[in-house]
Amino acid sequence: TLEPPKPNGKGLTCFFRIHHSEPRMTLFDDGRVFVHDLAGEIGKGHRRTEGFHAINFGVKDIDMLHCSHFRMMSLESLNALHHNGAVPIAATVTPDGTAGRVLLMNSATTLTMLSEYHQTLLNHQSYAEYHHYAYILALVKPSELEGRSGKFAKHLAIGKQLAQKWLPGRPSWDTICHADLDAWFATWAPFSAYADMWPREKDLLFADTGQIWLNTGLMCARPTRWALRFFDMVVNAVFSGVEHDDKLGHEWEKVHGHAKSTRSFFGFKRDQPAVWHVLSNTWAEDAEVPYLGQSCEVWHNACNPDENPIECWHWCHWSALQRAKYRVATHASGTDGSQGASPGGSWRGLQSINLLTRVHLVPQEGVVPGGANILGRGETKPLPMHRMCLRSCYSALARGAMSICSLLTAGGSTCFPRDVDKMSLCDGRGCLLQMVDRRGGWIKHSGHQHWRDVLPICIPTSFTEALSITGRAAAMC
Repeated sequence: TLEPPKPNGKGLTCFFRIHHSEPRMTLFDDGRVFVHDLAGEIGKGHRRTEGFHAINFGVKDIDMLHCSHFRMMSLESLNALHHNGAVPIAATVTPDGTAGRVLLMNSATTLTMLSEYHQTLLNHQSYAEYHHYAYILALVKPSELEGRSGKFAKHLAIGKQLAQKWLPGRPSWDTICHADLDAWFATWAPFSAYADMWPREKDLLFADTGQIWLNTGLMCARPTRWALRFFDMVVNAVFSGVEHDDKLGHEWEKVHGHAKSTRSFFGFKRDQPAVWHVLSNTWAEDAEVPYLGQSCEVWHNACNPDENPIECWHWCHWSALQRAKYRVATHASGTDGSQGASPGGSWRGLQSINLLTRVHLVPQEGVVPGGANILGRGETKPLPMHRMCLRSCYSALARGAMSICSLLTAGGSTCFPRDVDKMSLCDGRGCLLQMVDRRGGWIKHSGHQHWRDVLPICIPTSFTEALSITGRAAAMC
């Protein structure tokens, strides 16, 4: 995932900054300066600046850029760049308690992907700057994906930043967190509160969203050799060695429990089943979790879908985890750093993943019993780490009427509300309002459909705004 560093070890000079007053982004692309209009069409509303001179210039696609990973420049650098062409410098990064030097990341595979997310990009930038974290926007080119699905861009980007630890002269990080573009910080609480609960021997951190599977919309990793290998295994995970209609090949893989070695290997379309596959294989080796891989009964029908992979999780991963004995168990509290066996351990829900190796899962309550409290001293109701809108915004009766309409009209689009999440059928406001119980959450996460309605104006872009809407989720809408 990395090209060899230049002899001086510095590589390319790549910076970005999201504008606060208007939906624009400045990119410093190793000496070239582009101002990209996040609200306009690609090729319109862009400028190219060279020293004191600016001309109209359209960035049609990210392949035109020299850089792929752009680091947040300081506000002073942005002003100096536009006034006198000064080369930017990075915003200051300082350690945050047990989290150390934190890097926050976003990723995209096209400039068009960024067009709806000015507010969340600004939210992430403001949050990172307030806490003196580094912030990188990875624009992952098709040439880097090498035929893989764009869903794997974030894993490729995280892996590249983890690898910086072993390259002389490169900046490196103690913690790397990647958040999806449709997720935002609802509170300015520091990440270190969660890091305090993250056992040192665990490489990865996820949060329990209330779903029954591990959600990759928010992932954190420490720069360990295993974590680097994990992301390499994810981007190279093999779903099958045979064509989708090769029934005999499917039977061979089912019998042998792995992809058949052929001239071509087929990867996963979505990243979540690939992540689950790599983790389940790890736990099968470390803790004798009875994971079957390609021998799973529904593997070829359910584990490489275009959309929701819930059947794959349920039948191939959840089933194996429930049958595990958890003999290789580590503490779940994150308070003493010790390891121990739990021969009588049994599955008690998704939190039992904390009894396995490599992964720590922050529970929905935002705190592990006996561990640190996420809101600090004197606070008894901690925030969940990662909230999503999961409940339906329509009654069973209303959903039934929609289904009947769909049957009568052969799936007519008029039967369902527009710009809503496919599962909850919530619009942006409906999604927002169902994430206010239990005092909301640290990061809130919605479906990308919601960014076409009222939701973008509801997102805080400063500490003051985040503080002002505490307990009043729709206060800024």
